[in-house]
Amino acid sequence: MSLDAARRAWLDLQNAVASAEQAVVAAAPDEETAQEGLAYVGRCLASALDGALSPERHLKGGLYYAEHLKGGANPDYRMGQAVIMPGARYRIGGSLNGAIRFGVGLYSPKPGFGLTLQAYSSVDGRNSDANGRFSLTIGPDADSSLLSSANSRVLITRELTLRRGDAPAAISLERLDAAPVEPGPDLAARLMPAQAQMGPIFEEFLRWSELLATTSNCIIPLPDTLNDKVQGDPDTRYFSGYFDLQPGEALRVDVAIPPCTYWMIQTLTHWLEIIPGANYNGATALLSGDGATFWISASDPGHPNWLDTRGRARGAIFFRTLGATATIRPTAQVVMLDRAA
Repeated sequence: MSLDAARRAWLDLQNAVASAEQAVVAAAPDEETAQEGLAYVGRCLASALDGALSPERHLKGGLYYAEHLKGGANPDYRMGQAVIMPGARYRIGGSLNGAIRFGVGLYSPKPGFGLTLQAYSSVDGRNSDANGRFSLTIGPDADSSLLSSANSRVLITRELTLRRGDAPAAISLERLDAAPVEPGPDLAARLMPAQAQMGPIFEEFLRWSELLATTSNCIIPLPDTLNDKVQGDPDTRYFSGYFDLQPGEALRVDVAIPPCTYWMIQTLTHWLEIIPGANYNGATALLSGDGATFWISASDPGHPNWLDTRGRARGAIFFRTLGATATIRPTAQVVMLDRAA
């Protein structure tokens, strides 16, 4: 690699960051959200550079676990990722520990952005041993647990835990056939994923934010344009919305919980980053009969199931179900906090 190539790669990344900064300021609905958007740009850049230049810091058992969660990530999931080679054979396995479910999928990249699901398998207490241990094979052979194709390039894992502090699954991915020894990528090649993170991927997430912001103070089935891109687990159904509140207001969300393996509700920033603690699931929410009521607001509404926006007046909402036998849409209405009941 020449020094000129490395410097061009750095310049391309700098230009992508500058464009991201301009796009965030232009797209922000107000100054406060714009300032948070600039911090979002910084976190995206730090994560992109960390993954490009120091990926070993986030590798465990052959899987890469990113620290910066964005794009409406579910805080109940720990997600791992690996690049796989077409035709190669792998084994993934370990112990569930505190996870109630482990899913693994094979995907092929879509042109520009997104992934196409090719194969998926999940493990829980029903198909693991008495100690929660399991093993799955991956490859082109018909007897593989997950059948790969010539287009299978990405493997993504999802570990589901219900409470903070639950022990994550202990997972290991190993290649079974001999892997060719290849030289490590040069600096320009290592910076290419970072450029994608700050360029087309960043731009795609901005479009998600803009689309969700059009559904003010209501919750609807996730638009098809997004559902086709986020559908990593075939058993998951998504609903999305957006809160846009004035001082003294709260958004009351009533949810009738359908029979399902798991459900969760969360609020996020306008930029689709996780708000710490602003999420509930079936193990953490206070239920009433077959449903629950949630309160989205910047100050304590005096009711349980408060989705604390940490002072934010606006942001996104996601409601997910896993293995639901029915589709029941949550309802939402704006109420005054002093009259919340």
